[in-house]
Amino acid sequence: GPVRRHAPEYFVGMVEHLCRTYSQRHMVFGDNFFTLDRDWVSEVCGRIIAKRLGIEWICMTRPDAVDADLLRRMAKAGCRNISYGLESGSSSVQKRIGKRIKLDKVGPAFEATKKAGISSTLMLMVGNPGESLETIRETAAFTWRLEPDRVLIQTTKVYPGTTLHDIALEQGVIPPGFYDRDDPREAPPYTGELSEGELKRLKQMLQPRTVYVPAGGGCINGCCALRTPPRRAGAVPLERLLALASLRAERVVLGGGEPFLRKDVPALLEKGRILQIHGLWFYTTARPFLGMQACAPLLEGDLVRGIVVPLFSTEPERHDARSAVPGALLQTSLGLRRWRKAGGLIKAWAFLDRENVGRLPGWVRWM
Repeated sequence: GPVRRHAPEYFVGMVEHLCRTYSQRHMVFGDNFFTLDRDWVSEVCGRIIAKRLGIEWICMTRPDAVDADLLRRMAKAGCRNISYGLESGSSSVQKRIGKRIKLDKVGPAFEATKKAGISSTLMLMVGNPGESLETIRETAAFTWRLEPDRVLIQTTKVYPGTTLHDIALEQGVIPPGFYDRDDPREAPPYTGELSEGELKRLKQMLQPRTVYVPAGGGCINGCCALRTPPRRAGAVPLERLLALASLRAERVVLGGGEPFLRKDVPALLEKGRILQIHGLWFYTTARPFLGMQACAPLLEGDLVRGIVVPLFSTEPERHDARSAVPGALLQTSLGLRRWRKAGGLIKAWAFLDRENVGRLPGWVRWM
C-alpha cells in the first residue's frame, strides 16, 4: 500500500527535541527504506543543517536508491553509516523475492558513499527461495569488489504475514499454529529447500576474508628490496602471492618488515595494477612517509586503499621501547597525518596487555 511519512519539519522537530532536551547526539533513523523519497530526505537534511544540530546518525536503504549529490547532503547533515540491503547478488534470487534491485547501480552507490565520507554496511541473506550453491557463488562474485566497511549476513527467517510464511506452511517447514502460542516464538530459518547445515555452509562462503601477504622475502622484476633478504630457493614470487591473494580475499594486506622501505615499491604497485588488484592495504608504522615527497601518488587509482598501523601505547616512552626506535610514536603520528591528508584510510592494531588495557579510552581519543 501507500507509504505515509511525517512532514520533514515534524520529523526534524523530534530530532531537535531529543538533541536540546536530552543531549542526544547519536541516532538511528530506523526506516528500512530511508531514501524512498529523495526529495523528502533532501529537505530533512537541509533542516538539520540549518538548525546546526551537530548530530551523527545512521540509516538503511537500497543501493539503487541513492546518488552522489544526495549522499553528500546526507554526510553534511551528519550521516555516518548507511546499511544497504542487497540480500543477494543473484538476479534470479532477486526476482524470486521481489526485491529486483538494479544490480548495475550497486557498485557506483558504494563508491559514491565512500567518496561522500560515509561508511557502508552490506546486508546479505542466505537461504531465500531459489538459493543454491550457484547463486551463492554469483553473490560472492558480485559483492567481491564492493569493499563495504562492514558485512552483515543473516539466514532467511520465516515471519507470519509474509508470502514466505505461506510457502513454508505448505512445505511443512512451520507446523500449523506455530505462532498461536502466548509465549513469543523465534522465527525459524527457511529450510524448505536447504537444510540448516547447508545454510550454515553457504553462509560461511560469503564471510569477508583478509589475506596477509609477507613481502619480506621477495621482490618484483628482480629488483632487490632495501633491508629485505634475497628470496630463498623455492619461495613463491611475491607477484604470484599477490595474484593468489587478490582472488581469495576481499582485503589483501601486504606486510613483512616495513614495505615502504622497499626500493621496488613503484614496480610492485605497477604489478598490482596489471594484476587488477583492488583495495590493497599495507602493514606499516607510517614512519617512512616522513621521507617521501608526497603520499598522494601511492593512492592514485583504486589499487592502494589504506594502511594498518601497529600501536603499543599512546605514551611515547612505552611505544618507543616496544618499537626499539627513539621517537617512534612521534614519527608515526606525523606519518599518519600525512597519509590522512592525502586521503588514505587508516586501521590501527592496538596491542593490549594487562598493563595498558585500562588506557584504551585514551587510545580511542588519540586516534
